[in-house]
Amino acid sequence: MVELKIRKEALQSALEASRNAYPSEFIGLFRGKKEGAETIAEELILAPLATYERNWSAYSDWNVPLNMGIVASFHSHPNSVPKPSRQDLHFFARTAPYHFIAASPYGERNARAYDRKGKPVEFALV
Repeated sequence: MVELKIRKEALQSALEASRNAYPSEFIGLFRGKKEGAETIAEELILAPLATYERNWSAYSDWNVPLNMGIVASFHSHPNSVPKPSRQDLHFFARTAPYHFIAASPYGERNARAYDRKGKPVEFALV
């Protein structure tokens, strides 16, 4: 059983936003729910007042309302490498349970999921 699922439309929205932000990074959040042992990311949420730059992207936790049901983060890597950097691992440890990174050219095959420690996690499109 796959513990992480994501609605295809949600992932497609994040990938399209990444293409539009290129050559800058894009960052967003996925709202969803937990059902037993499964987590389902259902929709992309844009973090208010997020910053999108060439080598980094960020948002302030203070600008994200509480109880939004955030289950995962998403950000893009314009350098075509969908692996977490040291800064990504620091971010992962303090935020959502799951994290997606998509690399240029931002297709479904270029997206990877990780847990809070940066370990790869399988995910399924639903």
